[in-house]
Amino acid sequence: MQPAITLRQKLAGNQPVLGLLCTEHIWPQLIDVAMAGGLDYLIIDSEHHPHEGSRVAEVCACGRMAGFPVLLRPPHSDQDSVR
Repeated sequence: MQPAITLRQKLAGNQPVLGLLCTEHIWPQLIDVAMAGGLDYLIIDSEHHPHEGSRVAEVCACGRMAGFPVLLRPPHSDQDSVR
C-alpha cells in the first residue's frame, strides 16, 4: 500500500507527477526503466490492447516488490473487468 500512499501524496502536492502509459508492450523490467527515468507511476492499458493476465500480474508484482505504483486500466468498466 505504500506506493499508493506515496503517489497520492505527490498528486496532492504542487510538483508535476509523471508516469508512463503502456499500451502495446509490457514486461517486468519496465518497472526498472520507469524508476530509473524518474517517473512516479506506470499504467498498464488493457482497454486498448489486451495483455495476458499472467504478464499483468508479473508486472504488478515487480512494482510491489520495488515499491513503485502500477495502475491498471481495465478493458471495460463493468464490475468483473475491474476486479
